[in-house]
Amino acid sequence: IPAEEDFEVGEEFVKNVGLLFQSLSVGNEVQADIWTMIINYPYKSRPLAALPKTYDAAIRAIDVGITQTEEEQAIHSLEYLEQHGKCLDHIQPKNSTIPHAGRGAFATRFLPKGTVVSSAPLIHIPDR
Repeated sequence: IPAEEDFEVGEEFVKNVGLLFQSLSVGNEVQADIWTMIINYPYKSRPLAALPKTYDAAIRAIDVGITQTEEEQAIHSLEYLEQHGKCLDHIQPKNSTIPHAGRGAFATRFLPKGTVVSSAPLIHIPDR
């Protein structure tokens, strides 16, 4: 999961990719292929995880930044939520890398400080 400084590295990288795209005389399809190669780079890193996953999101991030792009993609309309249920696409269940910690919910993208990750109803079971 990328940390704050990884997003700073990612922002700089996205700006440089934007400059590269401006200097190339190729169409959007080639640019999209280049972005796909970047995202699918086999050696994962936190800054790489901070980058937008799609070409369209990358183009938007070049203009407004990664944080703004992430926030825009995280907001869904009431109609969307009524049709698709709770919006939990920002977490996924996985095994922890901490020994003996078991499974947990892990972020799939940057979650700003103060974000409510998920509501969890509690069932009180009285001790007999």
